[in-house]
Amino acid sequence: MKQNSTSLFFLILASIACQAFAQTEQIGYSETIAYRSKIYRTSQTFMFPRPIYHTIGSISGRVMHFISRKPCGWGTSIRAVPIYQRSEPERGLPAYWLLSCKDKIVVAGDDSAQKLTRDVRAEWLDIRNTQKAVDHTVDGTFTVCPRERIGGVTIAINQDLKSWFDWKWLNAWWLDISIPIVSDERSLMPQSSDARIRNALNRIDLEYARFDTVAHSVVGAGEVRATVGRTLLDEKGVLISYQTGFATPGEERLEDPDYLFKPRTGSNGAWSILNTLIIQLPLGYCCDQSAFQLCAAIEHRFLSSTHQRRTLDLRDKQWSRYMLVRRKGEEQTIPLANVSTFSVEVKPHSFVNIAGTLCFHHVDAWSFEAGFEFWAHDSEQVKLRDNCCDNKSKPRIEFYGIAGSTVDCTASQSTIAELAADDTDSEGNKIFVPLHESDFDPMSASGRGGIGTRLNFALFADRTEDYGTLVGLGGYYEFPHTNTTLKNWGVWALLGYTW
Repeated sequence: MKQNSTSLFFLILASIACQAFAQTEQIGYSETIAYRSKIYRTSQTFMFPRPIYHTIGSISGRVMHFISRKPCGWGTSIRAVPIYQRSEPERGLPAYWLLSCKDKIVVAGDDSAQKLTRDVRAEWLDIRNTQKAVDHTVDGTFTVCPRERIGGVTIAINQDLKSWFDWKWLNAWWLDISIPIVSDERSLMPQSSDARIRNALNRIDLEYARFDTVAHSVVGAGEVRATVGRTLLDEKGVLISYQTGFATPGEERLEDPDYLFKPRTGSNGAWSILNTLIIQLPLGYCCDQSAFQLCAAIEHRFLSSTHQRRTLDLRDKQWSRYMLVRRKGEEQTIPLANVSTFSVEVKPHSFVNIAGTLCFHHVDAWSFEAGFEFWAHDSEQVKLRDNCCDNKSKPRIEFYGIAGSTVDCTASQSTIAELAADDTDSEGNKIFVPLHESDFDPMSASGRGGIGTRLNFALFADRTEDYGTLVGLGGYYEFPHTNTTLKNWGVWALLGYTW
């Protein structure tokens, strides 16, 4: 039996390690630059920050010790983990939402002195002067300062299966169910030197991908997680435990991307299958009452595909969602985002966490832990669905073209910075070239893959005689290695009781 457990342990370790390596291999796309070893993405309409309850480094070691060594009784334990997290400004983060990998962009009109060096042509944003006419002299800058404040509490219950079933092979197995209740507040906090620029990117006729000027929040369950676990080895201070299970989403999938960086409580409506391996090893003893321990943990989550609505840019044309389009023969123009928000299939793929913790533990009294946690996730794979699958009626993209100088022609070579010459046929006659779904870049609406490191510290007090109690307090500081996620700090507490 011990040989089988050891073989299973190495099989699990090899499998999850290969998944972790795969995360770093799949984070590479053409529209990326590296700055001081940090990978930058730009001109994106969706970000997938790490859910607040995706953590194993802070509390996994003591919790696993707590639930694996329950005193005799019902074999039941409950836990409550309140947590608060806040993001910090980070260089390169605004570039994810802006364009050309810049933290601040220039918006200028055709009659501005910065016309040749601008990032965005002001006329695309339909900025008006006091006479309600298009202003060709606009000259200003625009930036964002993404911010997230998130808090909540995770309630969990753990039950030894041997208390329910008189089967010898279930003696080391247990069932764990947890539900995180999350409150998430997000804002891009757009700022501009000319208030009209900020207002133009949040105007009413821009139906999707707006830069909203106020913070939005949402409260709800992040997920419902159910796992079964087994203690593979528990002797001479060595503890090896494995758990597997699934998590159902506690929130609905994204259906209305009217503004960017919408708050979410979980993984955007995706189911997940997870596997976790935790190892505790003794490093040495002191005065027969204290011990140094090393805890290592690996967790892999595979997320299911979901159907959502995302706003796409044209291929190789950053921020093209804010360019103006029209139907042939019609004077009225609308932002491209109004018709380039599609029903899509999103495949989030995987999250991987790897943690290491050094612990000083005084027997049946208290312990102090410090360590790190490395995590990574794939870029989402986004694929357009058929129009018949879209529950919201919208004009077909094939009826529209990039607005040219007249109602009967288009300027298909235009970018967000320049209005190109009108499209013509082989004889020089102006023509109308409609857009097609194949012209759009699904990756512009993808939550891009990210890599980050978290530094953890914690203090625990526990007692495991006739009954067990566990109290913990800790914090962490998290810094990203890409601009696809946030720099965070957080604090948490842990209350546990077993009988």
